[in-house]
Amino acid sequence: MNSLDVTRGCLGAPVELSAVCDTSVNRCAPSAGLGPVCAIAPDGGVFVAVMTDNNMLTATGWRFDQPVYSFPNPTAIPADQFATRGDVDACNRAKCALPCPGVQPLAYFFFCMDAGKRDAESGE
Repeated sequence: MNSLDVTRGCLGAPVELSAVCDTSVNRCAPSAGLGPVCAIAPDGGVFVAVMTDNNMLTATGWRFDQPVYSFPNPTAIPADQFATRGDVDACNRAKCALPCPGVQPLAYFFFCMDAGKRDAESGE
């Protein structure tokens, strides 16, 4: 996952989150495709990645903004690991952030349009 560099306002290089468990979900319904997933670390760090909704993330002390209701059993994710409203705001900033210099951009930008520009480009 790419970390949000809050001092520069950009996405850093991908890092492996060894504390986070990524579980592939077996389900009958087809995948809705790729989409943004966000993780909030216990220290407040924000991480974002493009993943399929066939995966679910869990970790003690972490919170996640992910499409949990597409899973066969949404209660498999503990309630204390759901993103708060503030987490969702931080995740939206991370999803729309441009990559830091020298970092490969994410596959695409998500819902970051404002009058025809990405939020990061419009200065908002």
